[in-house]
Amino acid sequence: MRLLFISLSFFIISSAPAQTWTKAENFPGIERDDGASFTIGNISYCGSGIVPFYALGDFYAFNPSLETWAPISSMPQGKQRQYACGFSSDSIGYIFGGINDTAFIKDLWQYNPKTDKWTEKTSLPSFPRGGAASFVIDSIAYIIGGKSSSSSALSEVWAYNLNQDSWDKKNDLPFGPRWRSASTSSDSLGYLAFGLDDTLRYSSEVFEYHQKTDSWKLISVHPNGGRNYLKVELIADKLITIGGIDSSLNFLSECWSYELSKATWKELDSIPAAGRRAGMSFKNESSIYYTTGLLAGGKRTIETWKLEVVTSTMENGLNELITIYPNPFRGHLTVKIPQNNKRSPKALLFNLKGVLIEKIDLNQSHNLLVLDHLESGVYLLQITIGKNTITKKMIKQ
Repeated sequence: MRLLFISLSFFIISSAPAQTWTKAENFPGIERDDGASFTIGNISYCGSGIVPFYALGDFYAFNPSLETWAPISSMPQGKQRQYACGFSSDSIGYIFGGINDTAFIKDLWQYNPKTDKWTEKTSLPSFPRGGAASFVIDSIAYIIGGKSSSSSALSEVWAYNLNQDSWDKKNDLPFGPRWRSASTSSDSLGYLAFGLDDTLRYSSEVFEYHQKTDSWKLISVHPNGGRNYLKVELIADKLITIGGIDSSLNFLSECWSYELSKATWKELDSIPAAGRRAGMSFKNESSIYYTTGLLAGGKRTIETWKLEVVTSTMENGLNELITIYPNPFRGHLTVKIPQNNKRSPKALLFNLKGVLIEKIDLNQSHNLLVLDHLESGVYLLQITIGKNTITKKMIKQ
């Protein structure tokens, strides 16, 4: 297999500061694995998956401010699935492909939290597949790899334009096919890690995707070998990997951090329970949540665990650098942003149901927001500067 990018970053294993796992509210649905998730604003949505011997289509919303689950509309009857992938824009969620009870599928469904309804969008203009990876960069969702009825792993990459409901074929993966890889993205780069190739080798590589050049770069290799069925989330400058199975079919509770700027791996605290694979994960600021999954012996779980990720002084200090007042407010809100940032700040305003109310452009200084049109209630103001995001709970009187 030919590898086009061989600029492998040096990696270091070092001790890590304490990263704490705590038990959160159990997933409210039936035990499952191979589910899919997406996040809209401050609310994360989890569902689908499989139990013996049928696929599922129910979904639930998790509110990290309240740390509670609530049911939402299930996918339409007959559209249940496992091995789907989920992604989202600022206000809409999507579920793509997977396997239903009998066959691979390639349809795409859009979820609108404002109406609590699912709408079918344009299907992938290629053959059906499941176990693909996905991430979003600049309103483009990338569907990466997976497997089909005739192939154990695929190297295809497709780009879906969230605004135009259209598909575009991209360059195939230069390092070969991948199935059940873990994926995430920043505001400008995508990341693909681990998974199985078409020879059933357990991959240990981490790749970085550059949208402008439609190219991939190998950035590291995991120090503990290949793995599959795991999850990865990006917190500030850190790729956090959770669980999965290794090539010996051991179910893992391991959690690792890869610091991008330093090319450094650190082993974090493991989930304080049995190892698991194929659960669902999502993040909120410096917290990562991992829920459901398959345990050794074939038992499934509804446990939800929360990991607080220790970040740098600058990242932890973002709350102190940004000033927002008054709170509660009546009609106007002042937001002061530290100057001389390399990236332009942006803000999104959500209600407590995770519905995007409006996008707000911010300056790198003093901002006066006119919000007298809002109804009285509690809102979440999410401010992003580069790779750092904070969320503030605001009360409109």
